[in-house]
Amino acid sequence: MNEYSEHDIIRYLDGEMTIDEKTAFEQDMRENESLRRETGEWQRVITGLRDKELRETRAMVGRFEKQSNAKPFPYLKIAAAVILLFTIGMFIYQWKPSDYTNYFEPYPNVVQTRGLPAGALDATMQAYTEGNYEKAIAGLVRMEKTDTISFYLGNAYLFNDQPDLAEEYLSRVEHTGSVFSQQAQWLRVRALLDQDKKEEAASLLETIESDTSHSYQEAAAQLYEDIF
Repeated sequence: MNEYSEHDIIRYLDGEMTIDEKTAFEQDMRENESLRRETGEWQRVITGLRDKELRETRAMVGRFEKQSNAKPFPYLKIAAAVILLFTIGMFIYQWKPSDYTNYFEPYPNVVQTRGLPAGALDATMQAYTEGNYEKAIAGLVRMEKTDTISFYLGNAYLFNDQPDLAEEYLSRVEHTGSVFSQQAQWLRVRALLDQDKKEEAASLLETIESDTSHSYQEAAAQLYEDIF
């Protein structure tokens, strides 16, 4: 197995690896629990930093607006408006916080394939990794619905614009105590939003936000603030 630095993990999470590098990295993640865990931890760190930066920028704009309102010079108010519009434009360009879909990404392929029929799961998960979700679904639906298979099937349905089926399979994993339970719960938020089930989505976000041990607690708080 290759040795990976923190920089390598961040390159993977930011989508900066070549196809060959990404394939090798994901193969090593399947075989190395420590690498899977560290990659997950870095994903949570990056998500938290983005949320923190967004909140701090909003606070800065708010302080500038208050300062400009307290001054008699109209150009300060104009400057405040320009900065506000520029800041909003930059976030729309970079993060698009009002677009809730930007909060959600397909979970990386970390499935162990050793001991299974040669080629069956490998080919299905390779299709999943490549974003060919229709092919991945076709393979996953024929397999025994373990927590792992149900979780990846829910992912595939979600990112194949089939949120009703995604919700069904993600909910199966949500309360099983699986290593995928928290991620399944988080992705189910998007499945609900995609179906315009706003009240259910809001309730689920509040549940996640109230759980101090949840990996997506901060992201849930920020998403709730953005859309409700």
